[in-house]
Amino acid sequence: MYEQTSQKLELLPIVFHALSDPIRLNILDILNNQEMCVGNICDLLSIKQSKVSFHLKILKESGFVETRQQGRCIYYRLNQSQFNILREYVDKCQKPSLINNYHLQYVSA
Repeated sequence: MYEQTSQKLELLPIVFHALSDPIRLNILDILNNQEMCVGNICDLLSIKQSKVSFHLKILKESGFVETRQQGRCIYYRLNQSQFNILREYVDKCQKPSLINNYHLQYVSA
């Protein structure tokens, strides 16, 4: 159990980096409604394909998007499991840990 949590924590810098750019957040918002190919994303954002492809690569490496190929087009869609991992981490950070409870109860007194 600890090993799985540790592996997830190692990915957090990559995850937060992926979420740190407004263009990537816009792409995630677009993909929230449906899967889409690069060309359509470019049209919606009015950004060149090379720039959109760069941002999609980061989102894919961070696990936020998955791909499928159909003919010559690659379609991108959200990977909900990665968002669930992030949600678990944020939820965990909002709950005081046993160590913090001990510190507040015995050390601060």
